Amino acid sequence: MILPNTDSPFRIELSFDQLIRDLEEKVSTQEAKDQEKYLLQRVHTYPQLRSGIKNAEELENHKSILAELLKPLFPTLLGENEIKAVNIPYTNIFFNHTKRLEKILKAAGSDFEINIRDFGEHEFYIMSCCIILNELYGTQLDFSKPLFYDVPDNNGNIKHYRILYNADFLDIVPTATSITLTEADIEQLIDNFDDISLWKKLFPNESYILKGFAIINLFDATIENAVSIFKENFSTENAKNILKNTERILKTIYKVSDISCGLMLYNEEQDVFSKPAFAPDLRSYLLRNTAELIAINALHADLHKLLFTYKRNFALASLDKVNHLQEDNLFKKTFLKYKGSLILAPLILDNKVIGILEILCPRDRILNSINAQKLEIFMPYFSEGVQELITEHQNRVQAIIQDQYTTIHKSVYWRFKQEVEAYIQKKEKNNDYKLHEIIFNDVYPLYGQIDIKGSSETRNRSIQLDLKKQLISVRNILEKIKTENAKRLDLSEAAIATERYFSELTGTFKVSTEQEISTFLLQKIHPLLKSIQASNLQDEIKKYFRNTLQKDGFFHLNRRLYDETITTINERLSKTIDKSQVEAQQIIPHYYERFKTDGVDHNLYVGISISPETGFTARHLYALRFWQLETLSDMIEKHENQKAALPYPLGVTGLILVYHSPISIRFRMDEKRFDVDGTYNARYEIVKKRIDKAFIKNTKKRIVQEGKITIVYSSEIEEMEYLGYINRLKNKRGRSFEIRQFEVEDLQSISGLKAIQLPVC
Repeated sequence: MILPNTDSPFRIELSFDQLIRDLEEKVSTQEAKDQEKYLLQRVHTYPQLRSGIKNAEELENHKSILAELLKPLFPTLLGENEIKAVNIPYTNIFFNHTKRLEKILKAAGSDFEINIRDFGEHEFYIMSCCIILNELYGTQLDFSKPLFYDVPDNNGNIKHYRILYNADFLDIVPTATSITLTEADIEQLIDNFDDISLWKKLFPNESYILKGFAIINLFDATIENAVSIFKENFSTENAKNILKNTERILKTIYKVSDISCGLMLYNEEQDVFSKPAFAPDLRSYLLRNTAELIAINALHADLHKLLFTYKRNFALASLDKVNHLQEDNLFKKTFLKYKGSLILAPLILDNKVIGILEILCPRDRILNSINAQKLEIFMPYFSEGVQELITEHQNRVQAIIQDQYTTIHKSVYWRFKQEVEAYIQKKEKNNDYKLHEIIFNDVYPLYGQIDIKGSSETRNRSIQLDLKKQLISVRNILEKIKTENAKRLDLSEAAIATERYFSELTGTFKVSTEQEISTFLLQKIHPLLKSIQASNLQDEIKKYFRNTLQKDGFFHLNRRLYDETITTINERLSKTIDKSQVEAQQIIPHYYERFKTDGVDHNLYVGISISPETGFTARHLYALRFWQLETLSDMIEKHENQKAALPYPLGVTGLILVYHSPISIRFRMDEKRFDVDGTYNARYEIVKKRIDKAFIKNTKKRIVQEGKITIVYSSEIEEMEYLGYINRLKNKRGRSFEIRQFEVEDLQSISGLKAIQLPVC
């Protein structure tokens, strides 16, 4: 029998010789029944059954006698249950179907052609060759990947049947055209599955006889296979079709064609249902056109407990029962409009519910608490798929935020996320959309700073000391060089310049002096020293250059000690305020940022526009103002206790600016940061930038002093408010503060400021 339009290493001879020999042996031992004896007589009249049926016409002519001969392998009682037939492996040639297989093929339609899924001519040829290798050469090649037939049923749903072969009745016989393989040939074949030309070369077409027959058994693996296909074909790029794909699987699981479904995500911390941000147009029966809602308000209490505490499916075999629910909630109002049956299935991942799958059928009893258990094989994969979509969308949002806005404080992240999600949705619909500016209106600013006292003077002094040491070393080397090179004019010029710069360092230090001396050393002195060949000076010159290294050179010692001092102070101050900020966010979520310079500055913005769900009140503002005062006090006190161990024991000053009016802040895309919005609000920034250098009115003393916090304000109401905070802090610390109050000098365009000075140490 030749396979139509298909190359094969086999020439097929459909033979039933083994069955006939078994029957002959049974008759010869007198164990056969009369029917079997009569059957053998009839079989002997058809020699083709033993020698081999060569074509489809012969097979058709012998179907009746073959059915009787095969009856021991196809018991009549099992015909309604077993899905079974005689077959040639890996082909669509099969016959003698059981009744159940006949029904399956009839339901598929007369025009349906059964073929193995994803199994082309390449796979067929090589799998056939592997059978030969295992049978004749003793190899143990495992080529048994799962094979499936995909067959539609009466409702148009695709059912998946796994194929198992019984090849006990097959023999393989080499022909004259077959090639005897060497061990090297076999090794080459094993390493070259994709080289079809090699396989055809070593296994020529029809070079072996495949004699006998095989039995094919099919097993209904529809549910498992549908889930596997869902998992394999799942793609984050196909988020919009997730419900369509899910409905297709559910129709397969429940063997009906009229199932539909919806999806809601669930936030356990907030107890909120919401539409998926990765595909906001997805259907949800309960949410409908609402973006989100509180779960406990939408469901009756027992249902909420079942879904989220026990994490169990909820099923109603008839939605008529909804009318009997006592609680009048959204669930009842929604599903009173529908007829049929319902399942609500929680999506569970890491023992947390991340969403609810709504499954609806317009017919009663199709969905019920019993067959809801069938979802167990599918829901874990579905939950993982949804979580993957959530994560992918979050990553996409985060990438755009990072690109467009840089790192955003978590208190305002929601607003940036909201804007980016709108941007993504518009882009996916091919609509033009520009990211809008992010503005928060009516927020109260809280500004404070801890400044390192005398940091500029200490830095200048460190530079002076280091440069003096370096110039002294240069002077000494130049004097030694001059004794041997008295006539070199460049040496004299270098020595004169060195003395001039040394003199400048002993006087008032100018900002430009460091750069001038560094340029002189790099461009004049260093090339000169490198040109000196005298052997008696080489060690001293090498030592000089080692001392110029910033990392550990002697000429940078004082600057390193200064940098270490500033870095240590800033790190300690930052650590203290950052740790305290965690507690402050519990008062009410607010925007917070800090900057490290010669000390630590911070900005806080708080208001209903930043935290719309918390119900901002003046009480929150007062609590944050006291937190700020207490935190700055802690920062100064901790520093004073530790400063003695610093290379330079510098002190710190504290400053708080009280601003009475709410302002608007805008995220500046060009600078990737928040700034005040509008001319009126700009006054706040002006005051903030000028206040720390201000003097006490009619004096030459700065308003900030070491070890003290200066609170700058403008009204009596603010004065009374902060005197109350100071009294509260005094009681909390168990000690009194001798405060000082004074007026602040008038600044450009700013007047009427006052201050309270509070000693911390």
